[in-house]
Amino acid sequence: MLFIRGSITWRRGGYETRPYIGARRRARRRASLRPALTSIDVDVRCWRESLTDAIPIGTIHVMDNRNVILYQALILFAERGYDAVGVQDIAVASGITKPTLYHYFGSKRGLLDALLREEHAHLESLLDEAARYRGDLPLTLTRTVQVLFQFARERPLFYRLYLSMWFALPYNEAHTAAAPFHASLFHQIEQIFIDAARDHGNMRGRQRANAATLLGTINTYIAMAINDQAALDEATVHQVVKQFSYGIYS
Repeated sequence: MLFIRGSITWRRGGYETRPYIGARRRARRRASLRPALTSIDVDVRCWRESLTDAIPIGTIHVMDNRNVILYQALILFAERGYDAVGVQDIAVASGITKPTLYHYFGSKRGLLDALLREEHAHLESLLDEAARYRGDLPLTLTRTVQVLFQFARERPLFYRLYLSMWFALPYNEAHTAAAPFHASLFHQIEQIFIDAARDHGNMRGRQRANAATLLGTINTYIAMAINDQAALDEATVHQVVKQFSYGIYS
């Protein structure tokens, strides 16, 4: 597991951060109360291990309070769902006090909004180039699917959280928070077909339907991959593009 705050110790040939004694005791106490591992627990542990593996041995990894809170909130939201997590839960997991969380984000909703903004900014920058139509629609579709698959592989917990929020009830706070993220993503996909209609007249007026179908297909495969039922590899990219393309030229 990746520990963020506390003393620095030496283990397995490299430096690592360890939590304060009180934090370790609280963590052990929480662990003793937890039920048997679920698939999400395994997902969280694998995700944490993947982050740890990315840090070279001998490097002291330090995150400021704001990023610690974002990191721990993401884990808790994905584990339990946004509605089931309280500010106190996030504060304890982050090793900070509630006033510190309020200082950075104002509220739990403010924290979720910040998390969504940062992830959206990263995805938008990736799609800005990949989803730009330049006269070759199959190539644009391929690059778009590749980017979304890559994003989901690198951020499986966030994508799981995003999908759960998008499919929540419309008046749910989490759904409301995720709506701008989804709308922006949808717009970037829709723009592909608006631009492509100049070369493919039969697509005029069908951009929303095409965008909804493509994004729905992509998200279905991502959801399957998150639950270990598919692989987000190049073969699947080709399959998605081929499957989608059958209908758009008719």
